Amino acid sequence: MNSESGGPGNDLGPESTARRILRNSIWHSFGWGFMILLNFFSVPFIISELGPSSYGIFVLAISIAAPMGLLDFGMTDATVKYLSESLGKDDRAGAARYAASGMFFNIAVGIVGTGLVVAIAPFLVRSVFDIPLIDHDEAIGAMRLSAILWMAAQIRQTPTGVMTAFKRFDLLNVGSSLMQAVILLCGLAALWSGGGLTGFVGAQAGASVAATGVWIALSMKVSGGISLIPAFERASLRQTTTFGFWQMLNMLGSILSQQSLRWLLGILLNVTSIGFYNVCQQLVNTLYMIAYRIGQVLFPEVSALVGKGEGKKAAEIVVHATWLVSVAAGAMFVPVAIFAQDLLRLWVGGEISNVAAETLRIMCIGSFIGCLFAAPSFYLLGTERGRWLAGMSMMNGAIVVVASALLVPPLGLSGAAIAYAGGTLVHAVILIAMWRTVFRAWIPGRSYFSAAFGGLFLSTILGGAGSLARNAWMGPSSWGELTLWGGAAAAVTAFCILSIGHFLPGGSDRTRSVLSLVRSIRSTKSVEASE
Repeated sequence: MNSESGGPGNDLGPESTARRILRNSIWHSFGWGFMILLNFFSVPFIISELGPSSYGIFVLAISIAAPMGLLDFGMTDATVKYLSESLGKDDRAGAARYAASGMFFNIAVGIVGTGLVVAIAPFLVRSVFDIPLIDHDEAIGAMRLSAILWMAAQIRQTPTGVMTAFKRFDLLNVGSSLMQAVILLCGLAALWSGGGLTGFVGAQAGASVAATGVWIALSMKVSGGISLIPAFERASLRQTTTFGFWQMLNMLGSILSQQSLRWLLGILLNVTSIGFYNVCQQLVNTLYMIAYRIGQVLFPEVSALVGKGEGKKAAEIVVHATWLVSVAAGAMFVPVAIFAQDLLRLWVGGEISNVAAETLRIMCIGSFIGCLFAAPSFYLLGTERGRWLAGMSMMNGAIVVVASALLVPPLGLSGAAIAYAGGTLVHAVILIAMWRTVFRAWIPGRSYFSAAFGGLFLSTILGGAGSLARNAWMGPSSWGELTLWGGAAAAVTAFCILSIGHFLPGGSDRTRSVLSLVRSIRSTKSVEASE
């Protein structure tokens, strides 16, 4: 390894792990990109049909079921972790035990969680949240139906984990995208026919239950017959729940940082503000998930490499992936921040854009910081450092809860956005700590920190300059103009980060790695075409 760059050099042949990771990342991004378009076009219709108040109730109902995910003790990620390790050791019997116990646990969690939501829904609607009396019955029905929708999604986590462990990201992303599309379209059809909020959520819940059965059958076929019949396996459950305990705390922090803002807005402001905030959060979360899914393909790879005793190679791959994720994040978030008001006005109307544009800009900063941790977080999971993630997530959640409670009353939505962004600063602290305690022996500091933070620093400068230029100009007035100028801003941002990043410490090695990846993929495509 080059002592200056700390990268993997030219160990990137056509059959390399890095090429496979990039290919899987492309599949991940393709599937999520499809859902971006579907959600993008459906949100304005949903808001228009339901109205701002009922849309806020819908968002609140969906968020109520989220804490029930804590009951699985992180079983989903633990299943992927140990399935991948078992497959890396060619132990199919062990993999089958983890899959069966994971399914047993997720079904149990789904049943318990749904029962809890059904029981407490009336109390939440009538005594906790600021929901108009005329909407109480509809809100209770929506919460109860959303619990069924969540239960089906919870059960699907085990077959999804099986596909992830087998690295079938092509079927995983195409299949999950089609499934989510069908679920959403069923809800939209009910809404179109006048079903209202309960019809909308109920149709999605029914479609989700049916999709779960199909998903289980497909995963069993992909795995070559690994059974997903639930079974109580004491040894595998003990191992996965021990690993997953820290993931449960990680999920708790995530719920505090993500869902608590919705709850506090519903208590301190009103349900309409929840809908406005959700529009911004849905947009930045969609972009963030592209980076997250790029990092997610590292999870089974890192677990397999650790199982083979190749921790150094796993660390090098993660650092290069972090740099590439920062390039993608800059290309996504800089244009959104520059044209926030124009985008919201054209997408969901002037009422929301006038109130929420500044909220969206602030949340772009926080989501960018979160993107930097997409790849390292899966390294921590793959190396059984779940307590790092748990500690980070709990700190993040605590900051968001305290800051939002203080800032929402005087600042409204902007206060919620500041609290959200402030919580993500914990990611930067953990990235620094990871180098000092994990990567330091393998990767020089200058190379590591330029890869981790160089893209954020450059994007901040470009975003600020672009916003000043936008304020001096009327801005795009149509989708065509917004697409043109937004695309130009994305291209300029990516070009500047890549060009300037080449001259940062370790940059030349990162550039060679990217070019090697491109060449290996092109050569592989040529061989496939000739065959």
